[in-house]
Amino acid sequence: MRRAFEMPATIDAVDPTVVSLKAVAAGYLSDDKLAAFEIALCEALVNVVEHAFDGAGTGAITVEFEAGSDTVALVVSDMGRPAPPDLFQNAPALEAIDTMAESGRGLSLIGHLADGVSYRSSDGTNRLTLEFVRGDGS
Repeated sequence: MRRAFEMPATIDAVDPTVVSLKAVAAGYLSDDKLAAFEIALCEALVNVVEHAFDGAGTGAITVEFEAGSDTVALVVSDMGRPAPPDLFQNAPALEAIDTMAESGRGLSLIGHLADGVSYRSSDGTNRLTLEFVRGDGS
């Protein structure tokens, strides 16, 4: 199954988009994986809004959902400012982050919660791919 979701690059659009995608993913992921999916997606979308678009509310974000036989994949695409290509290689380990900090935990959380993460930027489009291995919900 494959579906695409579009959202404006605003903080207010993050929660409804996450809720919609979580409802679709619920039929494919175990409860634990679904919780990881929700948190990682929310962190990813907030990072795109805040860093690729400076929170300015201009632009759009596309999230493609694909359920395969073994994995659920999300591809978050935008045409905002690109992130460094080694974005996830330089993220601190989850145990090294300050759990009380207001920011700076997103990349570590995404890297820890998703079973696979890749990022690339080419031809003016940024693509973050998150993969989750299907569990008991399949």
